Amino acid sequence: MRVLVLPDRSFLRRERKLLSRLEIGLADEGVRVLHAVPHGWSSESEAVGVYSTPIGYNDTGLPWTEGLRAGVLIRSILSAAPPGPDERVFDLVHAFGEQSWPLAAELAVRTGTVLVLEAWRPSCGRLLLRTLGRVKSSGGADRAVVIAADDRLVQPLARVAPGATIVPAPWGVHLPESINPPPRPGQTRSAVLLASGAQASAVHAAFAGLAALTEHGAEPAVDLMVFADADCASRCGLWKLARTLDMHRRLSIIAELEGKRELVLQADALVLPETLGEQRTLVLDAMAHGMPVVAAPDPGLSAIVPATTCATVARPTADAWAGALRPVLGAAPQAPFAASARQWVGANRLASAQVAAVLRVYQTWGRRFAARAGVGSGAAS
Repeated sequence: MRVLVLPDRSFLRRERKLLSRLEIGLADEGVRVLHAVPHGWSSESEAVGVYSTPIGYNDTGLPWTEGLRAGVLIRSILSAAPPGPDERVFDLVHAFGEQSWPLAAELAVRTGTVLVLEAWRPSCGRLLLRTLGRVKSSGGADRAVVIAADDRLVQPLARVAPGATIVPAPWGVHLPESINPPPRPGQTRSAVLLASGAQASAVHAAFAGLAALTEHGAEPAVDLMVFADADCASRCGLWKLARTLDMHRRLSIIAELEGKRELVLQADALVLPETLGEQRTLVLDAMAHGMPVVAAPDPGLSAIVPATTCATVARPTADAWAGALRPVLGAAPQAPFAASARQWVGANRLASAQVAAVLRVYQTWGRRFAARAGVGSGAAS
């Protein structure tokens, strides 16, 4: 079986680890993975294509150029990884990141193969409906399947796209052999603020709670550094707030923070202020490493289990955040949920389970249309 993995640039920046784990698992099962990479992509921390065949593609262009770009990508695949006599150019195209969905739909239509869309947040619903409509209009409505990155995504997506085939394949990670050691007494504490910036007031409340820990008062002040993503900081005006709270010397803005996983996992706490239902394997990795997670309650994330996988705040206020963060980042740090969070990940969110679920989707839909799928005489035109 030949599968084209088509991530957009944003997804590739954030979830390279997920793609790498998935491709390794699929390769072990005999799947030939063709990994499309946006032209100009580079990464200092991690290469792509170690367990797959990397093929460059143009990820930008006006909507009417999608057919042209699809044709170029198909020809590139035929040149770089020509199929055997009994093989198709690819059996399925699996799109990660919404910006890749329109091109993936065009590829599926042109080749008559199966379209797989990876859905990782509820807000993708409208584009999901349009993308499925593109396939349906070509007579291929039964050749599209949606993979939900969390069980709790299935119903929200089904409400937006009734009749769509939606299959859960929850994202997973590996369990490291050991967990992070607790911070030493007197050591500067570090916290990672992980957010998109779409809910600015929630981010501001969490940051103000972190700032409260550094103030001298009834409790000992915490020597603290806070790391935040550059896009998030720009989107919600975090730097301006840091100056107002006299936290600008304690705030470090990092470009593409989510892709710098090794750095993030060395911090003392992961702070999740938003409630957008957005899936991130970085959260699972933190739990697997025994890194304390403090979060706003998010019913869209099955990994947020109060008093089991993380500490949660009762209200989205600075005082509530400070109260939840002080036991984790204070002079005598406690992480009562670190062990149970790691156990929860081991029982519910292993990468091997995700690979198995994705493989079942491939086998079910890929084989169902094996006789009908093919490049066709005009596929690369």
